[in-house]
Amino acid sequence: MTQSPLASLSVERDGPVAIVRLLGPSRGNALGPDFWREAPQVFDELDAQHDVRAIVLTGKGDHFSYGLDLPNVAPLFMEFLQDHGVKSRQKLHDTVLLWQDACDAIERCRKPVIAAINGWCIGGGLNIIAACDMRVASQQASFSLREVKLAITPDLGALQRLPG
Repeated sequence: MTQSPLASLSVERDGPVAIVRLLGPSRGNALGPDFWREAPQVFDELDAQHDVRAIVLTGKGDHFSYGLDLPNVAPLFMEFLQDHGVKSRQKLHDTVLLWQDACDAIERCRKPVIAAINGWCIGGGLNIIAACDMRVASQQASFSLREVKLAITPDLGALQRLPG
């Protein structure tokens, strides 16, 4: 699949179906820096493979995703809050564009992407499933858009992708 081993995702094949599993850097398949970098690469590559007919996106273990890996991104937000200069604002802007590209890569994939959701699907996880073509949830699935409680704008596309 990719040139280097993946840290945040695993990709398996079951005939014409690719199964992409969120691994996260910590509990609950939290979305850390590796995910945001690896997701566009994985979905662009799967899109280009003619023998892939569909993609199932799911989480490892009991949960889809706890959302953004806050311990890993907190320093970026702290830098932005403490330094109001152009450099910190540009770094935050570039990071958000990278995060948006990960969700956009799922949406632009021409293969049907089906989210299989079990357990928690929070914040960034909700943004990811909104970019999928179809969502299937177990009875144990719970959804939450936590950005409001953290005073963060939900800017990865979930609100724009919700049906009108």
